[in-house]
Amino acid sequence: MKLTLIRGLPGSGKSTLAKKQRGIHLEADMFFTKKGVYCYNPALIVRAHQWCEKRTASLLQQGRAVVVSNTFIQWWQIEPYIQIASKQDVPVKLLEARGKYQNLHDVPEEIIEKMKLAYEDNQSIIAKIQEILPASRLYLPHPQSL
Repeated sequence: MKLTLIRGLPGSGKSTLAKKQRGIHLEADMFFTKKGVYCYNPALIVRAHQWCEKRTASLLQQGRAVVVSNTFIQWWQIEPYIQIASKQDVPVKLLEARGKYQNLHDVPEEIIEKMKLAYEDNQSIIAKIQEILPASRLYLPHPQSL
């Protein structure tokens, strides 16, 4: 059992990369999909992320491998998952999607530009993870292998 976290901007290939991983795939955006139709409601974004975190914790407790692909723009967004992994003694694999794919949820370009400006670099995120998880429980594949 392990937790795979995939971060990246909209259209970077997070979902595509998630499909190549072993485990149950979760995204906060799944909260907004009802009967196969995506209906985003910004008023519910906090609830969507809470749902994703709780579902992740529950599946890991059941001994299942989980793959979470969210933008994880800044540390505070990824930290709850690291805390979950730490409490459950689960190894973490961190991937960063950097491709150029179709933006599946039609996020406006001006929003993506704001996200780029706020995007915390991967080395900073890794350093913060290493303050919580021992090195033996953090797997960082070589970026070119993605």
